[in-house]
Amino acid sequence: SERGSQLRSVAESESGTPIISIPPGSGSGTLIKGFTIDGLNATQGINCLQSDPTVTECVVQNCLGPYDGGAMWFQQSGAVITKNVIRNNTTPISGAGLFVRLGTGHGTLLIDGNTFYGNVGGNGPAISVMEGDNAVVAHNVAYNNTATPGSGRRGGIYIRGTNIQVRNNTSVGNTVGLTLLMCDGVDSRNNILTNNLEYGLQYLDDEYPQNVNMTADYNDVWSN
Repeated sequence: SERGSQLRSVAESESGTPIISIPPGSGSGTLIKGFTIDGLNATQGINCLQSDPTVTECVVQNCLGPYDGGAMWFQQSGAVITKNVIRNNTTPISGAGLFVRLGTGHGTLLIDGNTFYGNVGGNGPAISVMEGDNAVVAHNVAYNNTATPGSGRRGGIYIRGTNIQVRNNTSVGNTVGLTLLMCDGVDSRNNILTNNLEYGLQYLDDEYPQNVNMTADYNDVWSN
């Protein structure tokens, strides 16, 4: 389809099937640009396994994840996800807006310049990046995203992994601004974390293996 078209879940029989599926090995030449992807509160938006596409300048809305990932679900990927608006998506567990299970053996995943709002789920209702290494989360705006009660890991942006840069993001009006759990070598700096309902910057070290090799500099954390 041409740039600017709208992709929608149009049949009840399609519920539970992602609107766009990117299979393993599709490569870095795969480009999804300029679409409005609307799940009609019935199905997942984008599902990507072991591939490195670019997703840019899209609106992904009203999507429903069956478990993790409402708008977007990525696993073992070095994708470029940039300049998208991701809004009003839901999932029962993690990453209503964007869920990434990093894995290993891929390029650096880039999440840059996206806007997330109105997403509702468990861990990381805007962005959930976990279980693997090599990612950059930068220049994103996450506001008014809600973690469901009892989820325990409530950051609008939720990070759990190794060698991840979290820089120049703005997280406002979420349940928690930024949550870091079981991280090794995570650098969080120059983030604005304000007016979140609970914590601005949350380290979870209690019953879990502790965060190690962490850097948190020049973050503006206030009025949480």
